[in-house]
This record gives sequence, structure tokens and C-alpha cells, in this order.
Amino acid sequence: MRLELAKALLKEIAAEDIAQEITLHAMGEPLLHPGLEEVIATASELGLDTVLFTNMVLLTSERAESILKAGLTHLHLSVQSKNEESNRAKFSGPTLLSYEEYQERVVEAISMKIKHGLPKKILKIRHQFHLSNEKARASALSSVAVGGAFHSIREIEDALEPYSNAVARLTGTLMKEPKEWTREWDRRGPYHAYLHDGIEFQATVVLTWGNSLRDQKPIPAKIGWCRSVIKKEHIAVSWDGKVAFCCSDYDFKTSVGRVTSENSLLRVLESHESKRFHQTMRLGLLRNARCQECLGSYSRSTLLTRNALSLFHPIAIEQSY
Repeated sequence: MRLELAKALLKEIAAEDIAQEITLHAMGEPLLHPGLEEVIATASELGLDTVLFTNMVLLTSERAESILKAGLTHLHLSVQSKNEESNRAKFSGPTLLSYEEYQERVVEAISMKIKHGLPKKILKIRHQFHLSNEKARASALSSVAVGGAFHSIREIEDALEPYSNAVARLTGTLMKEPKEWTREWDRRGPYHAYLHDGIEFQATVVLTWGNSLRDQKPIPAKIGWCRSVIKKEHIAVSWDGKVAFCCSDYDFKTSVGRVTSENSLLRVLESHESKRFHQTMRLGLLRNARCQECLGSYSRSTLLTRNALSLFHPIAIEQSY
């Protein structure tokens, strides 16, 4: 997205109170944007929090310092593999970074956070997991999706060790013993470990991104209900200005309009296309092929059950993921 349009969009978001937090990822690598620091600084000046997701390939210590100084409030480091073997298997051909280099960049970020005393900055180290009792779910996912994911608590503990050691070395304090903090984890959600003030380790369930990462296409749903869309919890804007209400719609097939220098975000959100999209969703009708795929299933009985529950008990559709 052009820098001028990005700044104008941020000013509109702040002025119209559309959102308080801006997440920079949209299924891409934000560090590729040449004006990223200016975007973050503009958001900071407007009182907006900024969250940045990066795979760390371009995250040198100098770049990390520049985005933090620009006003970034949340930095999420996405580790795409669990060891060197999975790192090579997941990325075909020569890998841009070895697994050890990924770990070194995480430790550098931890060191910068602690040494510079950035109390308001939150650093999250994100891995993915698929526990062995989720084999049925994992088997339907593509090998790319689960190749670098954890399959046991022990693997998560091993990955956490170099980061907890770095915190101990820099602060002189030890985190809880693994047996203590694993009991605190919620097996249905992300696995958290708090390493230090504002520094978290998180292993999240491998997402299917609305069934798009599965090797087979699901049976499309014709009826259903999506809380994120109805409540407008996620308003996504692509690099070329397309607007959607779903952060899982990585290719913006549910786009309801486009932001340009002449067409504001608010105008798109209040457009006929946007209102029609929400109205059909409120009626439980799935007209968009992307929504049908996202809420679809691989067995007709499961599909009927999920869709019925999503209509009468919207919370059920969230828990089914």
C-alpha cells in the first residue's frame, strides 16, 4: 500500500474511532514495506496501538530497534518450525535462515526488550502445536501446515528452554519449573508461558485458515453464522485497498469494496455491498464461496450439526475450531 494512502487510512481510523489497534500482517511480511517505520510512527502519534507479525527473516537487530523506536507496541515473532529438520522440510530448497538463526533472532529481541527497559512493549514468541490426541484433525491438514508444529508438551518445553535461559541470564531470575507452568495451560487454547514482564512464549493451535490449508476441499456450507463478520471484530484492508471482515480471508474473496484516495474506509463500511453482506449473514445464509468453504466440513452429518448449532448457538461455531 502506498505510504500516503496508509497514513490517510490511519487518520480516518483514529478520527472515526473505527479501531484502537492496528495489526500489520495481512498474510504477508510487513518488514518488506519501505515505509513501515513511518506507518508505525503515524499510528503512534494518533494514539493507535500497533501489532506487527514477522517471520524474522528480515528482522535484523537494527530493524528491530527502528520499529520499536517508531512506536510499535506489540511485536510477534512467528517461528515457523520446531527444529532444523522441520525447518528444512517445511521450506523447500535452501532455507533463508537456519533454525539456530531463528532462535538467535528471538534471543536478540528478548535482550533488546530487557536492556532498553521498554515496559509498554509486548514481545510474543509464537510457535504452533498439534498434540497427538488431535491426529484426526492433523491428518486432514497439508504437510506444509503441520510440518513445523509441536506434537507433545515435551517438544514445547524444549523449544522454550533457550528463551527462558536468555531471560534468566539477562535478569538473574528464573521462570517457573516446566511442571508448574504446563499445568496452568489451557489445552483448548494457546499455550502460554510468561518469561518476563511483557515477554510471552505462545504455542497456538495450527489454524486451517477457514479450511484453506487442507489438502481436500470441504463440503460447502449453505447456512451458518460467523461472529467475527456480524460483530465486525476484524476489519482487514489489503495492500491494494480491498476491505473484508475476516482475517482468515487471506486472498480477500469476501471483499466488499476498495479504499482509495477518493473512497474512504467509512464509505466502504457503509456501502450497499457491505450492508448486503452482513444482512445475508444475519439471516444465516452463506452466499459467498469463501464463507461456504470456511464453515464447511468433511462429513455431511458434522456439517449439518455445526451449521445448525451456529444458527441457534453462535458460540458453538467458535468452539468447534
